[in-house]
Amino acid sequence: MKAAGKGWKLLIVNANMKRTETSYGYEATWSHVDQEYTIIEVFDEEGNDVTESMAWLDIAEFDCVSKRDRKTGNVQLDNEDGMLLATKGDNYTYFEGCSNNWGVAHSESHESTGYDSDSDGYGYGRYHYDSDVSRTTTHQYKDTFLLAYDTAAEVDLMCLGGVKGVSAVASKIVVTQDCSLLDRLLSVVESDNESKFDISSCQQLLEMVTELTTRRRDALSRSNIDKVNKILLGLATSFEPSKELFATILTAGDKFGHTNLSVSVVKLLSDTTRLRQHEISSFLCRANFILELNKRPGNFQFNYVENSIRDLSTHASTSSNQRVSTIRDSILEMIERHGWAVVEDVVKAALAQLHRVRPRIDQVVIRGGLIRKIQGLQECLPGSLQQHVVDFTSDFVTSMGNDMEKASDHLSGKATNLSKFSILRSIYSLFEHGTESSQRDFGRIVCKRGTLFSVL
Repeated sequence: MKAAGKGWKLLIVNANMKRTETSYGYEATWSHVDQEYTIIEVFDEEGNDVTESMAWLDIAEFDCVSKRDRKTGNVQLDNEDGMLLATKGDNYTYFEGCSNNWGVAHSESHESTGYDSDSDGYGYGRYHYDSDVSRTTTHQYKDTFLLAYDTAAEVDLMCLGGVKGVSAVASKIVVTQDCSLLDRLLSVVESDNESKFDISSCQQLLEMVTELTTRRRDALSRSNIDKVNKILLGLATSFEPSKELFATILTAGDKFGHTNLSVSVVKLLSDTTRLRQHEISSFLCRANFILELNKRPGNFQFNYVENSIRDLSTHASTSSNQRVSTIRDSILEMIERHGWAVVEDVVKAALAQLHRVRPRIDQVVIRGGLIRKIQGLQECLPGSLQQHVVDFTSDFVTSMGNDMEKASDHLSGKATNLSKFSILRSIYSLFEHGTESSQRDFGRIVCKRGTLFSVL
């Protein structure tokens, strides 16, 4: 193994393999195999425990490189699945050969579903559909392997682990401040669709490049601008930037020039796949970033506020687990920062989205408090939030009824944690601005569940 070339490293790896084979149907008509690998310990040639620093090795599949096609009988190399180890003989099939690398299983377990042992003499039940019948056999293996790899390709190997592997390399770069290693990582991220940055890695690398660039001449150099753009474009599409990452992007733009980063920023904002099923607070964070960007001197205006409003109604989550207190704080912060006239459409879109979810009583009351606070602003024209007030009163009655239904005629813990004044204020808003239908529904709740006012 060491003869492979200069710079190769030899490791001793203790690993586990859990192999689960599930067959379906009374006659085991079809089956499925899962293999799960776990690295226990890693030692270098001197016997030092390097398990923590070599955690990226979990990309390894300690399986065979060859397999026999069941239909044709031909033995073929299988490098596409990342398999690393060889096996003896050529009589290897996909389901039967892994034990050649792992020896004898040290434990075995069986589990069956859908079988009725007394249905017939063979133990097969007759009272289930074929698809409901399954039998699972699990084998546990443990073995020690010698593993050699080229240290010059370590970054490429680590990045095979996807976002997790890239994060490990990024952390190493931040600690060592190694710009040449950063260039290597960026080339891998740029060329591989699976090896991308998570939010933390993207933010840390942007901060590093920004802090290391102290001179104006260096900030305008094409190589540094390219680094920043590649980091931005390397953010995985499964991640929407956090408030902190957006702030870091603004800082980087202030130093390297927002125009120089505009292409990357536009691509990031145009990608709606990362927005799907995010909470409303994520859309508010994005809208705030766009407004901050538009305030930068000499920067062209990004016409993405309207897009963020449209995306909110199209892609935002309708889960009832929205953190309404966080949404409230974000809205009030945006109003203070940009002014009501600038953020009015964004806030109205957020309130409309909150009306689309099935909220809890505590969430509705918080929303009502937010609306009253906005109505108290001097810039907010009377009646401009009338529809949202009506929506709030309707949701208040519905959520109050649902809450008391679940809590057996009493307000639940979430409701009783609210101040009595906030609930009474919501009731006052109901009679002042609510529809006749909502007021009648509330009257029915009071008549049916007379404990409400005793609680208040």
